[in-house]
Amino acid sequence: MDKKQFVQLCTKVFKKYGFTRRGCNYYKDLDNDILVIFGLQKSSFGDYYYVEFGFCFKSINRYMPFPAYHEANLRCGRLIVNETKTIEYFTLNEDVFANALSLKIHELIENGQKGKQTLVSAYLSKTQGNAKIIGEATLNYLGIERGNLTVWPDLE
Repeated sequence: MDKKQFVQLCTKVFKKYGFTRRGCNYYKDLDNDILVIFGLQKSSFGDYYYVEFGFCFKSINRYMPFPAYHEANLRCGRLIVNETKTIEYFTLNEDVFANALSLKIHELIENGQKGKQTLVSAYLSKTQGNAKIIGEATLNYLGIERGNLTVWPDLE
């Protein structure tokens, strides 16, 4: 598949779950102040993409209604397909990719619907995650202590 077909496949899968597309980002408003975001990041080094995912908190995200992935409050990681984060679309098995993406979409929607505390335990616990917290406002919003967590600066 070529780049255009890859993006079309992504759009088809996201549309099935009620996502809205803006540029290379896909959004699902969970109606509880949480927005799920997926971003397609084209590599500068080859014919592959990264599919990145995270959460925006509508009441504190100044880039609403359509923040880019890099403007998300909580960046959770990249989709892994066939044990790699690089999605080589020319050799990609559509069914394998669509299944992996669907599982990740389902996970993020389910966790986001459960609320802030679930996001903290699922993506910021010592055993579960290495998500990036963006800005002090996000730390405060989640109601957690900085402790040994790294808080990345918010974009200025």
